[in-house]
Amino acid sequence: MAYDFPDAKGHFGPYGGQFVAETLMEPLRQLSEAYGRLKDDPA
Repeated sequence: MAYDFPDAKGHFGPYGGQFVAETLMEPLRQLSEAYGRLKDDPA
């Protein structure tokens, strides 16, 4: 069985999609943006 892990946008395979409630999309976007900015912070 092959697995397609999500890409940078959280999409799985050629059909895309995210398994997230619509009400959580904006908080998830904010969290992803913050992680991207802070993941390499040495503090």
